Amino acid sequence: MKTFFKIAILIVISIILVSSAYALLFIGTTSQTNDNKEQTEEPVDTLAPIVTSITGDATEDAGNTITISTTFTDDIGVISAKLYYKPAGALAWSSKSILPGTAGISLPSDSNESWYYYVTVDDAAGNGPMGDPSTDGSLYYIITVIHNASNTPDDNDSNGGAGNSTQNYSRFVFVELGTKIVCSECPKISVIMNDLYKSGNYPFYYVSLPLDNPKALERLTEYNILGYPTVYIDGGYTVLVGSKVQKSDFEKNITTAATRATPKIFVNTSAHWNNQTNLITVNIIATNQETSAYSGRLRIYITEIISTKWQGGTPQHFSFLDFLMNQDIQIPVVYVDY
Repeated sequence: MKTFFKIAILIVISIILVSSAYALLFIGTTSQTNDNKEQTEEPVDTLAPIVTSITGDATEDAGNTITISTTFTDDIGVISAKLYYKPAGALAWSSKSILPGTAGISLPSDSNESWYYYVTVDDAAGNGPMGDPSTDGSLYYIITVIHNASNTPDDNDSNGGAGNSTQNYSRFVFVELGTKIVCSECPKISVIMNDLYKSGNYPFYYVSLPLDNPKALERLTEYNILGYPTVYIDGGYTVLVGSKVQKSDFEKNITTAATRATPKIFVNTSAHWNNQTNLITVNIIATNQETSAYSGRLRIYITEIISTKWQGGTPQHFSFLDFLMNQDIQIPVVYVDY
């Protein structure tokens, strides 16, 4: 192309300085050059860009900024790359450019709520967007947020009730709330549980088990539930019954359960739902650092973040739908050299 423009300029100058005969030569040269241009025109871009790598599922401390890294390729070039992200309980996605290859997500310091994210890329021809693990958030990666919670002072508090000591909990407590749709006293406990969870001050996850769901009723029957609401902490390690239970009771019992001695079993779980096929893919990594094999039962709960069913105008949070897995397992010992 540069050579052609030099020739064209020289010919134009020749036309001005010499004679009209060169004008015919100029016209012929222009036509020939355009023909050559058409022959060497670059092919139409029909190939979609590809995300070649991404951070994937990750774990980060509350209050930190987690960096998401990705690489992508296209036969011509990627002109748009976006990172979509949100807290697990949010309905709408936020987005920012990740075209440089990295972008950060700032995690609140006062919550242990997980975060979700996915990435899309596109080229100038609009062959995308292409996403990883999806283009619309139907599949996403999970950022598990670890929160360093404060101890709740009790009668054995060595600080004399000052409550200014902190502890890095090594495990999360699991809480099951036995409830039902028609229950005048259940909403009070539901609100307390959700407020404690959203505060991020206590290391626990919880699920609401509504009597009205036959699958949940099976689990409640295993507990031999006698009334509603009833809260089971760590599979019945502690049981709190009725609506007169105070917020401080939950704080103290969750803290106690978090610090109790338990087997050194470490479980990392991630799940992805494809809303087009309605298939859920679950990945589980379990490590046993005890001196002998561990036998137990693994339950994976499917819940609604906010239930489609309500209790006296109060929504049920993390309402149980079904088990993805509910079976006995045995985890062999993993020997680690320190």
